[in-house]
Amino acid sequence: KELIIVNDTQEIKRFPASSKVRNEINGQRRSGEVVYTYPLSGNRCPYYPRPFPSGIFEVTEIEWVKDPDRFKQYGPVIIKTNAIRKIFTWDLDSSGHYWKPSGKIQDDTCYYIHHTHRYFTTLGCIRGGDMESEMISIARLIEPVFEHGDKIFVEVL
Repeated sequence: KELIIVNDTQEIKRFPASSKVRNEINGQRRSGEVVYTYPLSGNRCPYYPRPFPSGIFEVTEIEWVKDPDRFKQYGPVIIKTNAIRKIFTWDLDSSGHYWKPSGKIQDDTCYYIHHTHRYFTTLGCIRGGDMESEMISIARLIEPVFEHGDKIFVEVL
């Protein structure tokens, strides 16, 4: 994927990005590694992660990570977006492992842009930049524009 950060009038930054997920399609997620949705409403349901959707989305928050456990998962900064993706949910077996598709569709949120060297896959987020320092530079570049009250968008190709 490629990520383009823009405000209302101009491109701010363009950089390569990836959204590699482990799921049932590529056979890389074990049946006991269950992931749950972050729906707009209703209960969280099991699902297999999907890549960040393509399109144009608004940046809703820039979070500088201070908690060590969150740092391990997300790196030094998280750029949050309003991206939503419709996904199929799954039923679990009696052991709590993926069993079969439920036949239900749910909106999923929490599609972020972040970077960490510890994990090379995400749960659908975009892993931005080639290094954590590049992700910090991107956040510092857009933060003043965002804090000024201007809208910032990301286009995911």
